[in-house]
Amino acid sequence: MIKKIAIIGTAFGNIDDDLINKCYELGEWISANKLITITGACPGISYYVAKGSLKNGGEVIGYSPGRNLEEHINNFNFPSDGFSELKFLKEKYAINEVFFRRSLDVIHTADIVISIDGGRGTMSELFLATFFAKKIICVSFSGGMTKEYINIYKHLKDMNINYGEKLLVVDSIEDIKKKILNLINKDKED
Repeated sequence: MIKKIAIIGTAFGNIDDDLINKCYELGEWISANKLITITGACPGISYYVAKGSLKNGGEVIGYSPGRNLEEHINNFNFPSDGFSELKFLKEKYAINEVFFRRSLDVIHTADIVISIDGGRGTMSELFLATFFAKKIICVSFSGGMTKEYINIYKHLKDMNINYGEKLLVVDSIEDIKKKILNLINKDKED
């Protein structure tokens, strides 16, 4: 049963007000539909979706790269609000490894992965979603690694490489909502 929606994408850099509002709206919609928002507990795209979801009474689980709240805030300068629950790593890892370990948890936990814009962390999460055979929704109006992944995915398909994942490309926040509802309904039928 589909319940958990991972949001991945740009954590740093300029995010325009229109996209922030769209992310917030998506979070409100996710919570209104009794779905759980999963994030990497970082700033940016996923944070705005999380804030919208939490404000609307939704459940938001943030997977931190830190081992505790102090590391989360002081070492990574990540927000601590916007989440109903923060999950921390159990062990100490090298700085680059903490993000990969956190991403493993985010993607493994999710039923659907939504990608908006993003950098190299987003790309690694998209490949994890591919290997874990997740349902992936990529927003084509955004740029970054989400756009690059759409092209790579087409190339993989041309080469008949398939791990059981499903990629859906959408043009708007409204399309994301429709695709999620379609996936939920199909899941109920199966």
